[in-house]
Amino acid sequence: MNRNWSVAVSAALLLTAGTVGSVQAQPKFTFRLPEGTTLAYDVVHRTKIEAKEDGAKMEASGVLRQRQQWRVVSRDSLGVATMELSLTQLHFEQTDPTGSVLKYDSADPKGSDPNLARHLGPLVGQPVKRVDLGPDGVVRQTKHLADQESNVEELPFMITVPDALPTKGLRWQRKFAVKVPKDINRGEPVALRQVCEFKEATPRKLVVAVETELIDHPDDGNLEVFLAQFLRRGTVTLDPMTGTMTGFHLTVDEQIKDVAGPDSFYSFKSDYKGTLAKD
Repeated sequence: MNRNWSVAVSAALLLTAGTVGSVQAQPKFTFRLPEGTTLAYDVVHRTKIEAKEDGAKMEASGVLRQRQQWRVVSRDSLGVATMELSLTQLHFEQTDPTGSVLKYDSADPKGSDPNLARHLGPLVGQPVKRVDLGPDGVVRQTKHLADQESNVEELPFMITVPDALPTKGLRWQRKFAVKVPKDINRGEPVALRQVCEFKEATPRKLVVAVETELIDHPDDGNLEVFLAQFLRRGTVTLDPMTGTMTGFHLTVDEQIKDVAGPDSFYSFKSDYKGTLAKD
């Protein structure tokens, strides 16, 4: 009996040791992007703006559908991948405050609004941006290959990742700058903060909660309205087995009262979702 007990205890200790070893051996997450890799994401971005000033109400909305394709051109010995972004499909629809609808569809350029076709058509089917991306998701360098820039350089996979084992509850953050139009805040860029936390951490799936916040609350109402679009929150899902992002879902729901005087308001809503394409 004693011998059997000793064998059972020894076996249990070996099993426990093996389990602990497996947990400790779970590596930190890095983006693993070998040369020649192509990742395509189906992305849908819906926006809605409502405003009221001097008793008059205004509403506008838009939807943007894209197939974003990232191709890894090269990868150095440190794991930094040079990637090119192409838009293989693009559909844009905008409803202005008068109710007029403007559309562009890369599948039907002749049936699209001519002005939108002239501006958006050249972006389809060719690389529009090249980035050097580190295994931590940090962009080392960006080069725009088309005449199209934005107010903020969006990360290819939405977030950076920490130099630590992925464990539930682990938090990290990054700061980034937003370009501001010259007629707002004297054109000076504004710093925002993105806070991330592992909400789920298993060997097969990582779910990261994301929230972007103001570092300093602006005194300028126009600046507050402009920055609302960047205050996203939601989740990013990663696959530790492949070292890739499998999807994201980020939303904005900002309401600013008395922005242009008493009884005025501005509302910005956004739903931004991307899924790794399987075809």
